Amino acid sequence: MKKYNDFRDMSVWQKAFALLREVYKISRGSSYEAMSQILVAEAEGYITSEKSEELIIRYKDVVEELSALIRSLEK
Repeated sequence: MKKYNDFRDMSVWQKAFALLREVYKISRGSSYEAMSQILVAEAEGYITSEKSEELIIRYKDVVEELSALIRSLEK
């Protein structure tokens, strides 16, 4: 078995890391889709504008944190 000085040299770690980066990108996109659905729910009268705004603020927080994480992974 090959010995590694650093876990980042392992091909399995590199593959997992690449997959993780894709998952984070998808998560960010999914958050925008969810915000759009929230706006539709509000427009159709299923939720109040206050609830809509609360949920969108929470999603924006998630997107902000995911974006920061993605930027750090891309360095």
